[in-house]
Amino acid sequence: MLKKELLDILGCPICKSSLREEENFLICEKCKKKYPIKDGIPVLLIEEAQPLENKSKKQEGFTLIELLIVVAIIAILAAIAMPNFLSAQVRAKVSRAKADMHSIATALEAYAVDNNTYPPNDWLTYKSKGLNPLSAYNVIPIQLTTPIAYLSDGRLKDPFATSPQISNANANAEDASLYTYYHIKNINEVLSYPPSDQAIVLIYFRGLWVDGPGYNEGALEKYGKWTLLSLGPDQKLPSDNNPPTYGVFISYDPTNGTTSSGNIIFSQKGFKETE
Repeated sequence: MLKKELLDILGCPICKSSLREEENFLICEKCKKKYPIKDGIPVLLIEEAQPLENKSKKQEGFTLIELLIVVAIIAILAAIAMPNFLSAQVRAKVSRAKADMHSIATALEAYAVDNNTYPPNDWLTYKSKGLNPLSAYNVIPIQLTTPIAYLSDGRLKDPFATSPQISNANANAEDASLYTYYHIKNINEVLSYPPSDQAIVLIYFRGLWVDGPGYNEGALEKYGKWTLLSLGPDQKLPSDNNPPTYGVFISYDPTNGTTSSGNIIFSQKGFKETE
């Protein structure tokens, strides 16, 4: 440590200001330079001068304004990115649903080749087994997996059925998460059923798969003999979309918005993007 008498007579070679000693340096506050002390001897040469670090500045934290600006920027970026992220999720689910429906459609056509008809709607299967037909939910027909496996997985789940809208009070949650299958029938065939069966199809199930006035008129021409449905981004069944007109399907169309209303419909005649 240098003696006080020596410090009093030393000055900065640049600005001639007084110096103070700190560790192994002499500090000039005015020109923000420091000069080394080597072996107890101060080296007051301009070429030996080093810039003085502002330690107090380094120790400072962020101000409240700075923090608020950072938070605001993060919020703006999140607001921009989140809709794009959610839209990408919806598009991925749409692609998956269409791929699953293609697999089911292939199985339906293979079944028809072997049986000269398409699998029945669920309620007929339930009735043939002595079960309550009102418990049916029109899912992928069991005939596609038993006794011949036309489809490897008969319980393919609709990716949009995470919070299914269940219109059938007797349906269980697992069935409600599956794709919907309708074997479309002409109204005259349905009217040939016993009155109790007519009531099941036309009243309880609202004639969704019936081609006839007041129901899904023109369905056979529009969709063919069968149709598959995914709930779509709005997560609603056809009857939830159109309570007044029971048989009308609304097709999901991404050009109306990624999360717009409508079901993803794949029928014997292909995908229906618009109606």
